[in-house]
Amino acid sequence: MKVEFTYNDPRLDMTLAGRGLVHIGEVIGEVMLITSTVLALLSTISWVRWLGVFLVLFLIDFLLHRSRGDVSVVELWKRERIELSHALSPTAARIIANAFEAARITGTDLSLELALLLLTKRKVRRSLSHANIDSREVFAKLKEFMKREEAYEPATRGMQKDRIKDILIAAFARAREDEHRFIEPLDMFYALSETGSILTRRLFTMFEII
Repeated sequence: MKVEFTYNDPRLDMTLAGRGLVHIGEVIGEVMLITSTVLALLSTISWVRWLGVFLVLFLIDFLLHRSRGDVSVVELWKRERIELSHALSPTAARIIANAFEAARITGTDLSLELALLLLTKRKVRRSLSHANIDSREVFAKLKEFMKREEAYEPATRGMQKDRIKDILIAAFARAREDEHRFIEPLDMFYALSETGSILTRRLFTMFEII
């Protein structure tokens, strides 16, 4: 079966302020939901208390699923057309949006910005540690690379989105191989060894990160 990969994330077309407003709206919504649940449970009216019980169950389900993507890697692999953004964990999606914005503002290579953010994640640092690689040394060398002239890579939004798509195709394959339910930051980090820019791949080769 021939598989077609697509990548379309509306968040990348939003400004930093726009994403901030969306995030604030989400936080306000969650606070209002929790407040409503507590008030309903404390109510003296029977049907309102039962509504509170229902809201508690809804909140439990919400909390259990908030760290998950929309569709699992296994489920997406059954389809002929795979929308990669649906397989992203919320953390992975936020990292991409932040790296995309940073690269757009500074003109720095997107792969380097992505690697910089991914190295702040505990699972990525732990994985490097298991391979006897000091993540602090990798981070320091990465910061050094980002000061080089070749680290600045003027690119259009379309070119940046195409780069992200290539990285995510490799990350999707990694997630399948490692039996991850969704594409996680760790999958994206190791995908950079295959699909990152020349400078990023040079960094990974220097530390033998594969």
